[in-house]
Amino acid sequence: MKTVLQIDSSIEFVLLGPIGSRMALLAQSKGASADLIGGYIVSYEKGEKPISSLFSFVGLSDRPKIHQLKSQAIKNLSGDDKSDIDKDSDPRKSRMILCWRGLSSSEDTDLIEKEFSSYTSDLAKALVEQDLREVEWFLAPTIYRCAKINEKHRYRDRVKLLKLVLGIIVAVFVMIFVLLRN
Repeated sequence: MKTVLQIDSSIEFVLLGPIGSRMALLAQSKGASADLIGGYIVSYEKGEKPISSLFSFVGLSDRPKIHQLKSQAIKNLSGDDKSDIDKDSDPRKSRMILCWRGLSSSEDTDLIEKEFSSYTSDLAKALVEQDLREVEWFLAPTIYRCAKINEKHRYRDRVKLLKLVLGIIVAVFVMIFVLLRN
């Protein structure tokens, strides 16, 4: 498998998986940037956590984050007859990783990961066969959920920001009123 499949998507993502003895880029959304792969390497392989900002401290997302979804264990996607889902607990097995950029809570990301993981066997087969239509078909439910969760969090953050601004305005008016009464 040498060709990276390009898929039209409203969500920026990359799909990584085991080819031979190492992880490789298998598919990506058109226009996906290299920092999605870098985000996987830094957080998933090296275990580093992103630095929180003031916005995240008050419960608002200041920008979309990179999320990683793990599939069920697979042997590898080199195209031989060994590339199949394997539910045994062999520690040498690997997983496909879908890295996507968006807004999501850890609970929502866990829900999306279960969706993604449920398509592991079919997705692995489609990738080995380089069948773009099948790859899109098996990624579509996961990408759809990513898009909907992202929209939900964007809306929620706008409402939180509006409440915060209104609270500040009310507090300022109360302070002015109290100062003028004295």
